[in-house]
Amino acid sequence: MKKSLILALGAMFSLTVLCAAEIAEFPEKADWRDSPNLKTLPDDVLLLAKGVVTSTEMIKTDPAKTTILSGEFRCPEPGKKVRVYFAFKPADAKKDSITAYHVNIVPGTDTELTAPVKKGDMTILVKDGSKFRAGTKVVFNTKEDYSDLPNKEVSHGNFKTAEKLPDGTWKITLTLKMHKDYPAGTKVRLHANGGYQYVSIIDLADTNWKSTKGTVKGMVKKGMGGRMWTPGTAYANIVIFTNGKAPIQFRNIKLEVKD
Repeated sequence: MKKSLILALGAMFSLTVLCAAEIAEFPEKADWRDSPNLKTLPDDVLLLAKGVVTSTEMIKTDPAKTTILSGEFRCPEPGKKVRVYFAFKPADAKKDSITAYHVNIVPGTDTELTAPVKKGDMTILVKDGSKFRAGTKVVFNTKEDYSDLPNKEVSHGNFKTAEKLPDGTWKITLTLKMHKDYPAGTKVRLHANGGYQYVSIIDLADTNWKSTKGTVKGMVKKGMGGRMWTPGTAYANIVIFTNGKAPIQFRNIKLEVKD
């Protein structure tokens, strides 16, 4: 990875302002964990045959600054249409990954346990499971203002079924056993799966090079972000992948951070 620091002078309200921009470039296969799916071509072009590539180094993020991710992409096979996903893979201050299950809340599912949960249980009892739905996981020790995010107290098993009991509470069945104990009254909610923090999704319809750019600043309260950082993000890797319909080439991948 090539890094540089650019100093720019600008005039504002008759004052001279010195602005700094840090730029990192990723022209080599080694910048992408020497992925076996990558092939080095002339002129700092990389060919991605299939799968996902992730930048080798984690980037320190700062929500107060403007982060610009840019690059150029093309499909070398005439007549093929390919969708390219240009994204960040966020991580916390300990450099542990933040996934969609940690931040991607399902609205209206905040409730609490009406009975203790023991390690090994496959059912839990909650006050209200009426909005629970498939493809989700139960998250524990939640807060209604989302200040618990990213919340990594996620059930190992997915939500399976919800049954309303005669006393008005709900029995929630999971696909796997609980991994720890939680007392009655513990706040819970559902979180859904998802992908990465996408900054750009582009479609390639011919063999011409296509430029793209995405800007990130600030931090969202919930969800996987996009043009704002995912909650709790302190580091991130760059991620590139496609819909798998054809190989792609990419070049001039740049990360610029401005004050």
